[in-house]
Amino acid sequence: MATITKDAEQSGIPITLITHAGSPNWVKGTEIATTTDLSATCVMYHSSVEATANTNPGTFYVMTNPFDSGGDGWAVHSSFTASATTASDEVLAGTETAGQTVLGVASTTGFVAGDKIYVQDAGTIAAGEWHRVVAVASNVSLTIADGLEVLKDSSDTIWNDVDTFTCQIDCSAVVRVRVDFQHFGATGANVHVYALWVTGDSIG
Repeated sequence: MATITKDAEQSGIPITLITHAGSPNWVKGTEIATTTDLSATCVMYHSSVEATANTNPGTFYVMTNPFDSGGDGWAVHSSFTASATTASDEVLAGTETAGQTVLGVASTTGFVAGDKIYVQDAGTIAAGEWHRVVAVASNVSLTIADGLEVLKDSSDTIWNDVDTFTCQIDCSAVVRVRVDFQHFGATGANVHVYALWVTGDSIG
């Protein structure tokens, strides 16, 4: 049976704070060379980190380039616009260790099973995590489908109404790819964004 060789977790955009109506309010992602790749998939994550209406939300732009170098030639392959909502937020009630799936909270107002959430780490931005709620115990806890990657504590905040997007690109005739995010609308929330690439390099 043929085996596909993949290159996972290639940086598109590290977890980055985008401040609405401030600076920075956009970010240019890292270029990925795809000259020898068969395909590339971009996975994008977005969460409000401010309890205010995201009326004019930001947008991810997945870009391709037919040139092997230089700044000319970038074209939008696909775009993905974030949710225009006001996210609910709640701090953790206490310390939750890595691997924990039941997150204690004092209030579950605004949260329902099926919510995609972001657990914002107050100390280290790179330690933020995106998860999915599978059960809610009213004003007691939120249960997530997969365990926490790292310890979280009562300084950390859970946000809902987050977005996750995926985009696959046929790289048989694409030389470079990149993903950008911009958030220039008149009314919006501060957000965290994150993007990773996975490429399929060969079949053997």
